[in-house]
Amino acid sequence: MPTATFPVCQHFVPNKIQHHIQCVVINIYLIPECTNTFQADVMFGIHGIGGDSRVEVREFVKEIGGAFRAAPNVRIGLSENCNSAEIELQGFQEEDTFAVAVSQAMATSATATFNRVRLSYGRARTDVNRIAILIVAGEIEDFEMAKREVARLKYSSRVIVVGVGARVDVQQLRELSSYEDASDISHVFPVRNPESLTYVVRKILDLMCRESQ
Repeated sequence: MPTATFPVCQHFVPNKIQHHIQCVVINIYLIPECTNTFQADVMFGIHGIGGDSRVEVREFVKEIGGAFRAAPNVRIGLSENCNSAEIELQGFQEEDTFAVAVSQAMATSATATFNRVRLSYGRARTDVNRIAILIVAGEIEDFEMAKREVARLKYSSRVIVVGVGARVDVQQLRELSSYEDASDISHVFPVRNPESLTYVVRKILDLMCRESQ
């Protein structure tokens, strides 16, 4: 579906002589139908996104969150795991020793990210929807621990999971997401590459509106 836009112009009249018009393009295709009634605390949890993919993921988050900029009762937060891997300059006599050091230094923990998302809801409102949107790339290494953390998150929140890249494990995404029964994949959105994220924005916005009714 093509994106529809229209210019919204703000008029500034600083004095009687000067008249300045500033126009901004607003994407009306991405304005949710439930904007005026939607009440929610929405948290994004981002895991394993690196390199050029971060650009597309950043724009994706901005599109989802920005779509509710006119909603009077929506709050939005974000947590991302950012590793600064470091190994002190030293000699390694055995290949295995170096391999272990690299694995430990460059390990990424989805559990820690999801834990921060869950703890953020300690400050959330109790009378609105709670929606966590988890964005993950590749296979989650600490999946069992991450799944237990998300299970705790699901006690009070709906969980939407977006998988980015060819290496995502769809079954992992499915187990992390909210679902009604074993066949329900309505909260799972795998995309083969970051550029495809734009195609699921509308679907996620519709899901958020539909499930909040």
